[in-house]
Amino acid sequence: MEKRIFDFDDGDFIFTISDNMAMDSDGNLMMHIGDGMAMDMDSGDIHFVSSWSDDCLLYTSPSPRDISGS
Repeated sequence: MEKRIFDFDDGDFIFTISDNMAMDSDGNLMMHIGDGMAMDMDSGDIHFVSSWSDDCLLYTSPSPRDISGS
């Protein structure tokens, strides 16, 4: 499923083509490298982007049990 991700460095959107790859409007490939970061595969520049995946919250958010300590 294609997802639009905002590229804060370029001020435009990139569109996912797989779980960790996306393409911008100029045809440049971007690779997901971390939370809120993508690397331009042509130049090697790091770009700050909006959330790549909604699923990441399932793995990073603590459960109420973890917070309460019980």
